[in-house]
Amino acid sequence: MSSQTRLSLGIALALGAGCASLREELNDRPRVDPALVAHLDESQMRTIRDSRSKVDEARDELAKAGASVETAEERLSIARAEVEPSDQRVEIAKRKVENARSRGTTEDLEQAEEQLAHARGERRVARHKVALCEEELEHARANLELAQARVDLALAETELAQAEAVADLDRPAAREIDLVEFRRAVREAQKNLEVAQVKLDAAKEEVTIARDDYEAVRKGDEPRPREASLRGENDF
Repeated sequence: MSSQTRLSLGIALALGAGCASLREELNDRPRVDPALVAHLDESQMRTIRDSRSKVDEARDELAKAGASVETAEERLSIARAEVEPSDQRVEIAKRKVENARSRGTTEDLEQAEEQLAHARGERRVARHKVALCEEELEHARANLELAQARVDLALAETELAQAEAVADLDRPAAREIDLVEFRRAVREAQKNLEVAQVKLDAAKEEVTIARDDYEAVRKGDEPRPREASLRGENDF
């Protein structure tokens, strides 16, 4: 993980530490009684309908984000299934090298070592593909979290629009509306959205790094130095 990514995640965690219970609070956000909303006239409902439309749009994006997570999970499953055969090909190639060293000719040994190098190269590609798919899945999950945060914000803003509209009604229930609570719910939803955006930005950076590494290995080049290498990548 790059230093910039760690910094971004550190910021997100710091922000998240201060609002760890925000998701629960959002689920318990203040709501306006639909019976009160029914007393609003057409002009008052216009703003509310606009807010509800934003909720629908946010939910559409949430559904797309959920589908992207499923696709990323499938890609990762396929990539992981390709690693074991590549491990087996390396082991077979190792035994051929050992046999050539003990009983074969120089030409046999050279050919066996070439096959081993090729098998190892294929395994490196397979492992880096898994690493890329893992980062893509994390990115998809972060995007899903952001999409959910947008839904939460749209819902909170809709409730606030309704509360502001009904607050002027000459009805006992309307006089009990506390706009401070509704505005606080919107601020909390905005804070959650900011945290989710930081996480998504960090995940996007990790995908870029993993993709560059994968493409480098696929072309036979060395990936950029990382603080942690893939386990067993260079073993015999």
